[in-house]
Amino acid sequence: MMTHFIADGKWRLRTSDGFRARERALHESIAARYADQRSRAGFWLGCVIRAKMFFEYRRERRRLLPSHEALYVNRR
Repeated sequence: MMTHFIADGKWRLRTSDGFRARERALHESIAARYADQRSRAGFWLGCVIRAKMFFEYRRERRRLLPSHEALYVNRR
């Protein structure tokens, strides 16, 4: 079995079906957590809640990604 380092590993990871499914699940869990608050909020409070959701999603998504110094290999 040959092992090759690949340059576009991070892109391949981000576009993989498994990673997209984890992103979707993360988005849905955050949306479900804030659904009750958003339904009762007015316009401005809704904007604040959406901003909180965005920053939480961004923080949690970074945990899904590997380090920026990671090496990617392809085994054939």
